Amino acid sequence: MIRAVVFCLVFLVIACKSPAPDNPLPYLYGEWAREDYLEDLKKTKSPYKSSRLLNGVVYMYIDTTKPHTDSMEIGASWNNHEGYTFYLYPNKGTTNHSFLISHPDYDDSTSRYELAYVPGNKSRYLTLYHYNKSNAVIDSVRFVSVPANTALEPLQYIVNDILIAGSYKCFDSLNRVTTVKFSSEGKISGVANYTDYLIATDFNGGPERIDYIVLSSGNVRSTYTTYGLNFDDDTVRFYGTVEDTLTGGISDSLGALRYTLVKER
Repeated sequence: MIRAVVFCLVFLVIACKSPAPDNPLPYLYGEWAREDYLEDLKKTKSPYKSSRLLNGVVYMYIDTTKPHTDSMEIGASWNNHEGYTFYLYPNKGTTNHSFLISHPDYDDSTSRYELAYVPGNKSRYLTLYHYNKSNAVIDSVRFVSVPANTALEPLQYIVNDILIAGSYKCFDSLNRVTTVKFSSEGKISGVANYTDYLIATDFNGGPERIDYIVLSSGNVRSTYTTYGLNFDDDTVRFYGTVEDTLTGGISDSLGALRYTLVKER
C-alpha cells in the first residue's frame, strides 16, 4: 500500500512537470513491462503464443526514492521465469536521457546496455538499448509504465486486464446460466466456490504448450482446477485438460468444453 501511494505521488509530480533534459532519473520511477509483449497479447489473445517475446528482461521495478550514491538497484524478471537484479549508474549514457547499467551481454563482452527515458505527452516509456563497441545500436526493447498493484505482480495484473477482466454470462455443459466476474487482481466469483484465478504466462518451466487457467479457493492449495483456455472476441471457453502421460504436464489436446463465457456489455 505504501509503495502504491508513493507511486501515485511521484506520478503526479511527473505529470505536472515537463522532462528535465539534464536529470531524467526521477522519471524512471515505477513498474515497467515490455510493450511488444502487451501489444502482441492484445492481438493473439494467447499467452502461450505471445510468450515468445518474454526473453531476457521482461519487467522492471525502479525505486528512485531510495538513497543511492554510485549505483541504484533495479529489480527485474528474467524470461518471465525467475527474479533478476542489475544496477543503474547515475552517470550519463550515450544521450542526455540514458544511463549506464550493469546488465551484461553474456555472448559479447565488448557490447553494453543502457537504459533510457523516453519523454512522451501521455504515456511513459523506457528503452533498453543494446550497443556494440562502436556505439551502434544492435537492438532495443521498449518498456511501458504499468500500474503498481500490491495484490498481484504487475505483469500478471495487466495480462488479466487485457484478456479476461469483466463480467460474463456463463453457460456450463448443461446450458445452465450464471453470472461470472473476473477482477484484474486475480479474483473470480460465480464458478462453484472458487475465489481466485491465475492465467498461465510462464511457459519456460514445463512442457505445457496450450493456454490454461487455474481456479482455486483462496489459500487452500488442494482445492484447484486447471482448464484449457480459448479466447474468441468477447467469448471465453474453458475446456477440461488431459494429462500428458510422457511429461506429466498438460497435453496439447483439449478435453471437453466445460464453460462458455460471453462478456457483458
